[in-house]
Parts: sequence; C-alpha cells; structure tokens
Amino acid sequence: MAVFRGTNPIAAGELVWAQIAGPGDLEFDDLSIADRAALIGLALDDPEIREAAMTEITV
Repeated sequence: MAVFRGTNPIAAGELVWAQIAGPGDLEFDDLSIADRAALIGLALDDPEIREAAMTEITV
C-alpha cells in the first residue's frame, strides 16, 4: 500500500474564493475557467492555503 500526499488545486482555489467572495457573488463552480485558473494560481502561491488543501490518497 502506498500513500500519496499533495495539494488539491481545485480545493485551493475554492479556499481563496471563500475568503474573497462576498454575498451575492457567484459560486466557485459558476466562475469562468479563466477566473478559476487565476484563483488557483493565487492559491498555489500561498503556503498556508496549499497546506489547507492537502489531500492524501492511499493506493
């Protein structure tokens, strides 16, 4: 059995969006692909968000 650990980029982008979105803003999934990609880029630049979006997969 092997355990792989890494950052889930979608979860990281959702964390950033949750921090900056206000009432009445779109849901993360409703944003354009370009907007989601930009948020993911911001998220992956932040070590705390990368750590919060860590996931483990056991194979």
